[in-house]
Amino acid sequence: MSSPADAHMLINLVTPDGANAGKALRLGGKFVGLGWRVTLLIQADGVRLLDPDADLEPCPVTDRSPAAALPEFLAAGGRGLVGKDCLQAHGLEDLALPDGLDHATVEGIAEILASPDVRTLSF
Repeated sequence: MSSPADAHMLINLVTPDGANAGKALRLGGKFVGLGWRVTLLIQADGVRLLDPDADLEPCPVTDRSPAAALPEFLAAGGRGLVGKDCLQAHGLEDLALPDGLDHATVEGIAEILASPDVRTLSF
């Protein structure tokens, strides 16, 4: 396995539900703490994490909304990419993205996936 200095985890998040989004963010934060580069790719319905008006179910482990865990993940050094088309599909195209979160591009995702040191998880 790659050393933490080279290791990169790509977490594909397609849902804002409490169990899956909460697990993705908790696990991502733990990998950041181990020295991994972690990129959270937020797509499909997962973009509802960014909707300030969304009423999201809490994580069953922490009893907190996964939307509250996202800024903590980013502040800890995690990075995020979000699909522009997905934001648009949910009426969030004008949303200002927080620091650490950028719009995803196919080229950027391809570059991440082309690295031999990348591991992927999906939630």
